[in-house]
Amino acid sequence: MLDELPWDLQEAVDLFLGQRGRCVFLSHVMLPGCWLEPCGVASEPERVSAVGHDRLTGDPGGLVRGKQEDATGNVGGLGLALAMNQHFRVKNLVRALLLLPFIVPTVLSTVAWMWMLDPAFSVVNRLLIGIGVSPPGPSWLGNPALAMFSIIMINTWRGLPFYGITLLAGLQTVPPELYEAATIDGASGWHRFRFVTLPLLKPIILIVTLFSVIFTFADFQLVYVLTHGGPNNATNLFATYAFDLSMGAGQLGLGASVALAMLPALGLLIVALTLCMRKS
Repeated sequence: MLDELPWDLQEAVDLFLGQRGRCVFLSHVMLPGCWLEPCGVASEPERVSAVGHDRLTGDPGGLVRGKQEDATGNVGGLGLALAMNQHFRVKNLVRALLLLPFIVPTVLSTVAWMWMLDPAFSVVNRLLIGIGVSPPGPSWLGNPALAMFSIIMINTWRGLPFYGITLLAGLQTVPPELYEAATIDGASGWHRFRFVTLPLLKPIILIVTLFSVIFTFADFQLVYVLTHGGPNNATNLFATYAFDLSMGAGQLGLGASVALAMLPALGLLIVALTLCMRKS
């Protein structure tokens, strides 16, 4: 029965798991999803490919968005952590306020952003019109490029406290004696950051990046509430695309294949980051 499965499913499983892992993987995970549609669960009884090349090629948004959000979040979070590591008044209050974007329920904050970006009464567009942009201003959620940009910025804003607080905890574990020794040796602020702070924070940055990528791949609420994957599927992620196929179109087998297509990419990423951490 395993040999009757689609050829691209067999190749993908053989590539990532080998022959032994193939049997376990197909029998316990992939097999039910691939045979849901032939059993008549969905409207179109067709055998579904686990890789789904023909349907997944139109869904690169998760990869592009993940790379941009990780880069922005790492840089912004590191800068935020360095600023919060300084001594100033009401430092504890500021640290508490920085957690608000992360602890507010995602749906509530997304609805607030949706109102702020609405072309009819957008606060952002009113500010842009005030500085010379022709009315009514850009359609933030109606243009594919601007919609993806808006999602990246909102999710970065939401996840920035996670980066900042985690890296701040790492900064506070750096022994002050290292900075004092570097200062005595004549190292500038940039050199202290490059040769003292950054190497010691590298394992933490890798762990934060790993969690961020996993959260981004599995993200559903933000995209579904803000754009519902539109316009024209420009902001669809694996999670929203699988939900639309399974719940909206009734193609449970194809939806399961799309959801499970994240597994090889996440597995390779975890292995790569683990190897980087061991080397460091």
